[in-house]
Amino acid sequence: MYVCFRFLSVKKWLLRKKHQIELARKRGWKGYWVCLKGTTLLFYPCDSREGRSVEAAPKHLIIVDGAIMQPIPEHPKRDYIFCLSTAFGDAYLFQVIILLKLFSFYYFIFLI
Repeated sequence: MYVCFRFLSVKKWLLRKKHQIELARKRGWKGYWVCLKGTTLLFYPCDSREGRSVEAAPKHLIIVDGAIMQPIPEHPKRDYIFCLSTAFGDAYLFQVIILLKLFSFYYFIFLI
């Protein structure tokens, strides 16, 4: 299964180091084109929200097998935020542009 979610803003939030959970050092929001291939989220770099070919190698990947997703409705500055916590202890914040994309992201992540 290969599903493209288009443009998402992503922020690494928490990471696990030597059995401890810490805040990630570089926690700024970055834009990526995100695709789900099997149980792996692939992140392709992009400079804008316009069309982008995903032929290049992905810059990052996240294994979503065993991950937990939850909405973050109380975010102070952004709308349509959700958190993805991996089975490895890392946590990422995602922002979608429209609410419909959020529901489709939930659907495909829980489908696997």
